[in-house]
Amino acid sequence: MIPENAPVRLLNAQLEELEYGKLYEAYSSKGRKSAADPRMLFKVLVHGYLCGIYSSRKLEEACQYRIDFKWLLEDGKAPDHSTFARFRTGRCREAVEGLFYQFVRKLEEEGETDHKTVFIDGTKLESRAGRYSFVWRKNVEKQLARVKEKLKSMTGLSTCAAVRSMLEEEASKIAFVSGKGRRKGQAQRE
Repeated sequence: MIPENAPVRLLNAQLEELEYGKLYEAYSSKGRKSAADPRMLFKVLVHGYLCGIYSSRKLEEACQYRIDFKWLLEDGKAPDHSTFARFRTGRCREAVEGLFYQFVRKLEEEGETDHKTVFIDGTKLESRAGRYSFVWRKNVEKQLARVKEKLKSMTGLSTCAAVRSMLEEEASKIAFVSGKGRRKGQAQRE
């Protein structure tokens, strides 16, 4: 039912050429038998990402109802959403990341991607960002100028290398202690 020129067939052929050794090492063979082969889970994950499906529950649903996902699973049982979540974040995380790097390198070698143009989103947000917590560039530059002026007035140094060497010299004189309270010396607190 899948046409010969369907993108899922091309993706499957490209993913078959990757080295899955580290994935099989990371995937535990102990305990009960896995619902799906880790190689198939990776294929479903990549195909889901290419289709814009990132949620584990949506991937499970796609495996149950979409023909292209069923074809990737070779008509096997659709994995549970928790299987996808554990696969992405558990012991296999580094192996999966390595497979993604292999796949990107392979696409680059075949001339399918080029990394000459890079787009960077320069939005700066605080860690607990609320509605009004954007950090605008103009404010950052103004504060940086003030900090540089204060540093110059305190130390008399203007270059980054000179300040770094002065701080390293001062740090070598301080006996650092950890913990809360008064045990820390004044120099360490500063």
